[in-house]
Amino acid sequence: MRSRLSFFPTLAYASLTLLAIASSLRADQPSVRLSDAAESGVFNFKEGQATVERLTRPDDRAGALKIDYRLPVGTGAGVWSKAFPQGLDAKHLDLVQFEVSGVGPDQARRVSADIELKGSAGTQKIALDLGPEKTRHVEPIAWGTIGQINEVAIALGQTGADPAIGSIVVDVRFEPIPWSTKLVESLPARFVYVLIMGPLISLILGYGLRRFLGNSQQPLGYQSSGFARDLVQGVGTILIAGLSLFLFEAGGWDAEWSTIAFASIVVLVPAVTGWWKTGLTGRNLTPGEALQDTLAVGLLAASSSLLEILQAPANWGQTLQLSQTSAAFAAFLYLLFVAARLATTGRHPGAIPALLIVGTPYAIGSLVLLSAPGMTGGLGGLFLGDYPETRDLLGRLAILFEFKI
Repeated sequence: MRSRLSFFPTLAYASLTLLAIASSLRADQPSVRLSDAAESGVFNFKEGQATVERLTRPDDRAGALKIDYRLPVGTGAGVWSKAFPQGLDAKHLDLVQFEVSGVGPDQARRVSADIELKGSAGTQKIALDLGPEKTRHVEPIAWGTIGQINEVAIALGQTGADPAIGSIVVDVRFEPIPWSTKLVESLPARFVYVLIMGPLISLILGYGLRRFLGNSQQPLGYQSSGFARDLVQGVGTILIAGLSLFLFEAGGWDAEWSTIAFASIVVLVPAVTGWWKTGLTGRNLTPGEALQDTLAVGLLAASSSLLEILQAPANWGQTLQLSQTSAAFAAFLYLLFVAARLATTGRHPGAIPALLIVGTPYAIGSLVLLSAPGMTGGLGGLFLGDYPETRDLLGRLAILFEFKI
């Protein structure tokens, strides 16, 4: 038994080490800065004037661009850059990050600034946030709109009734999305994370608690009573409600916070159900029970998204996504069922009730595919390659057959 237990920490350590190495390798991919362009210059609109200087002193953020401007009322000016080094494409870079500083308090209301990414297919225009303090902003690059980037321009325009005279320091970087962020945004990767963390948490809560508590567990059939039972049920109900609300909110967070929230939910689930079982029956969760709880709620958390309730998916990647409300409500029902079963019978529910509760929103959501002809036609194309009407009909029948099963 001891050798078996030592295997899991070793496996976990090896997995975390591989993830750290892969993350560092992804982070080593160089970013491209606006000042890396081989060609650059200024442009003027009407009587507006601008000059540009590439900062070289380390205390001035070497590589940033300092733009001095003089903009009479109704004028504009800016800086353009072309001929960027290799790697500024959709395959390597995903985000544009810019830091803006040096704008005087009186100038923030007199000048506006935009960055324009001009490409072979179109232009992406992003407004810069100007203010007396240094501002930082990150925006996804709309490669589908731009195509291949040919030119990047920073356009300054005079606003208000007074002319604008001053300077602005802009540092523009094109960067890849961090490897860890891409991983957590991938629905299959989230499912794999749950499948990996489920057994690991089961090991910690099951074997770990038994090792520390020894034979202090109560015999089968034991049920707590009195104030202790009321305390367990009261606190446990709050934990269930809080975890469900947390799951709901996390479904709408950005990638950075969603990463933390998702990992936290997977860890907290067996802690909540373990509170109920240990408090009511005096016995710890078994590894199988902890695994079931982690998989049930973890998969719902992985599927939580900004989709509306019963919204038709736009692609096959959205077929396993649920709305925040559906995912949180299903998780709440599952946790509530576990608590009720432990409170009434002292036993943890099995896998079949869990499958019915967790699988219901996915089964109902699959019916929404009937309102997406393009996807039903693609599904029907698996059986019949020609005749679009027949493919769509076969796809709809396949969905209804799956729902009936």
